[in-house]
Amino acid sequence: MVSVFVILLATVLVVGCSSDTKKWRLALTATQALNQDDSGEALPVVVRIYQLKGKDKFQRATFTELWKKDKDLLEGDLLDRKELTVHPDSETVLDLDLNVKQGAAFFGVMALFRKPDVTSWKELVPAEASSLNPFTPKRKLVLDHYTIKMMQ
Repeated sequence: MVSVFVILLATVLVVGCSSDTKKWRLALTATQALNQDDSGEALPVVVRIYQLKGKDKFQRATFTELWKKDKDLLEGDLLDRKELTVHPDSETVLDLDLNVKQGAAFFGVMALFRKPDVTSWKELVPAEASSLNPFTPKRKLVLDHYTIKMMQ
């Protein structure tokens, strides 16, 4: 009887672990100086997270192009798009589904700042196999003033 239970448990674990969808953990940390208005008050910012097959279209895109026509611009590479609001002086931890079967290779992260920095309004994060392990530290992006930056 015990051996039947062990075999059933092993089967469930193998089937459950062989999924083509894996979890990928990302933390977004916002400072007190996030997205300030003209009087210096920190404001929330909308953040878009794109699951991508390739990186070139995302890397070449301007702020306005991604803001206004991201789905058209990323066509062929875009697997998923999430949008959330990040508040000043907060941390948001996301467990994202990475679709390995469809060839997901990158996460593109864009912050819709009031005054985006020329080069630091987006980040491209490789969806490496090590990031899929729940025992490894999560990836961390810091949003400060009008910039977004990867922290290791």
